[in-house]
Amino acid sequence: MIPLEQFVKGKNLGDPSEFSYVGQRCSTLYSLIGGLFRENGTSKDSQTITTMESRSTVVRNVSLSFDLGVNKKSSESIIKQSKLFSEIYTQQLIKNKQLNNNYFDGYIKTDLEICNSLYPQFEELNKKVPK
Repeated sequence: MIPLEQFVKGKNLGDPSEFSYVGQRCSTLYSLIGGLFRENGTSKDSQTITTMESRSTVVRNVSLSFDLGVNKKSSESIIKQSKLFSEIYTQQLIKNKQLNNNYFDGYIKTDLEICNSLYPQFEELNKKVPK
């Protein structure tokens, strides 16, 4: 899996399949980070946990809407791809912690920055997703 920074270069994020791919990765990353803070954080991290979980849900809603509607993907393929992203990100987070004593190093940091920069677009699109 290439870093999002490389992936988005030259991509048309107006294309639902490209935007959805980025969304699946962002949703997974937000969920994993929320889980890390839940397991390892302190009471002062409760806002971060809430933010990460909320962002994961919003981004997942938009990605699923695109994938099931516009992109015509099956639920099974979406789940399979999400599991793969989770495994890869989890391995990288563990590796970062072991090597640098910092989960948020390397492409995890830049992927999170890209996800955060795109989040307002996901938030707007989520308002249009049928509930």
